[in-house]
Amino acid sequence: MKSLPPPVGDWRTRLCAGLTVCLFAAAITAPLAAWLIGGVPEDRLLPEERNSAPLPAPPRDWDSFSAYPRAFETWHGDALGLRETLLRWRNRSFVAVLGVSPTPAAYIGRDDWLFLSTGREYETQRGAAPASRFEIEAWVTALRARQRFCRARGAEYVFALVPDKTWVYPARHPLDLTPLGPTRADQLVAALGGDPVLVDLRASQRRAAAADTADDHAYFPYGSHWTDRGTAVAMEELLNALRARPGLAHLAPLAFEDVTFHRIGFSGDNWAGRLYLEGVMEQDERLVQQIRGPLATLDAARSNIAINKYVADSDDPTLPRILAFHDSFGLAAHKFLARSASHSVCLWDFFRPELVDEVAPDVVIELYVERVLSRLPFENLPEQGEFGRRVFADATEALYVFDAARDAKTLSRRGGVETEFDGEALAIRWTQPIALAELPSAALPDGAQVSVRLDIELSGPTEVNFHFLTDETRTYTRANSITRALPAGRSEIFVHLAVPNIRGPLLFRLTRKAECRLHAVESRRLR
Repeated sequence: MKSLPPPVGDWRTRLCAGLTVCLFAAAITAPLAAWLIGGVPEDRLLPEERNSAPLPAPPRDWDSFSAYPRAFETWHGDALGLRETLLRWRNRSFVAVLGVSPTPAAYIGRDDWLFLSTGREYETQRGAAPASRFEIEAWVTALRARQRFCRARGAEYVFALVPDKTWVYPARHPLDLTPLGPTRADQLVAALGGDPVLVDLRASQRRAAAADTADDHAYFPYGSHWTDRGTAVAMEELLNALRARPGLAHLAPLAFEDVTFHRIGFSGDNWAGRLYLEGVMEQDERLVQQIRGPLATLDAARSNIAINKYVADSDDPTLPRILAFHDSFGLAAHKFLARSASHSVCLWDFFRPELVDEVAPDVVIELYVERVLSRLPFENLPEQGEFGRRVFADATEALYVFDAARDAKTLSRRGGVETEFDGEALAIRWTQPIALAELPSAALPDGAQVSVRLDIELSGPTEVNFHFLTDETRTYTRANSITRALPAGRSEIFVHLAVPNIRGPLLFRLTRKAECRLHAVESRRLR
């Protein structure tokens, strides 16, 4: 048989081929080498502001065996050697070369402005994800229940709605924002019919954005929150609305001219770190330097910075007392509210009836960005419970009924949860702080809109967090959750899940350590 001729090419060709092989081998082995040299990283907070996935325990049965590959892959992705370096190269290439976002959690718009997508902001602002009838009714019920609760204690109540950045800057968004229908904020405004319980801050932020300059904006270009200037415009609007209420005319006014700003190299709300784009996304926005008027002093003894609770007293004791509940947008607002009141308490949390009784305010404010309307309101007043009972009674198609003996194994299948059936109820104990108990898949079929009733008994007051997935979000996050506050003893609660493209299973956990006994669970399809 005739032998093949030797490879064609001079020594340079062979050298290039050899170098290519060596570089390829080095590239694919570099993560492993870095891993072996640096060791396997333990549980840690990643730059994208989430904890790394833990190494899953070896499978013990068929259910855990089928879930093991996905869990191992998630852990491996977080523990990979050179992970941050590789992500940094990848993400910079996406932005610099392709001009697109390196993550589905955000869009990259004009001038590289960043817009979030985790809360379906784009769909909501186009009117493509409207609220259902019962979702709007739940919000109206909640706001009016809180208003009645506060007025019975001599306090005025307002719900201040902050616009999402997508609504404020539609021209900077990369996608078409031509309205397809009303937004959820539009629906709530229409349902309340001009009720002053709602203060709509959307128009004020469009005005603030219209005054933008090249280096001074109402919202952070590479974040999702408003700047101090945008906040100042909104607080002027809110305080003017409050001063028009009976008994609040002596609230210290705020005019935008009362505020002076300075620039000190403040990056503020910036997603550059969590997107591994440090040095690419850089911003410098102005901060409040001084606010003319009453002087407010932080009460360090009664404040708790760890939970974003700020207590302050001004030098004018004749002013009203303010209690404000808020989300992350309120962190920039509390300095304005503090100087307008004799005593102020600002807390990053949902409405708390017990704190209203404790503080005895003259006005209670809830301040939230409008994507809060993508979730049902926090329930902790009796009127809201009655509304939930009516919705459940109206949903007549049963999907799932709890059987304690049958479902005990499912509830503990994710680990960190122990169950024991005592013949009457299922005792559930969380052995790990963030462990989640899982209800059977029939309780929340994929794509179903359901109402769930739970009969639950607790040894002490706590909150119950319910978590679910969607087609857009395949990991359990705070955005895809519903919280219920519960007292000690036995309670009946209702959880309504009318989320587009929802996926199960439905998971839950207690936020504080307490003994839990589950007596009944029933799931029905919403009408």
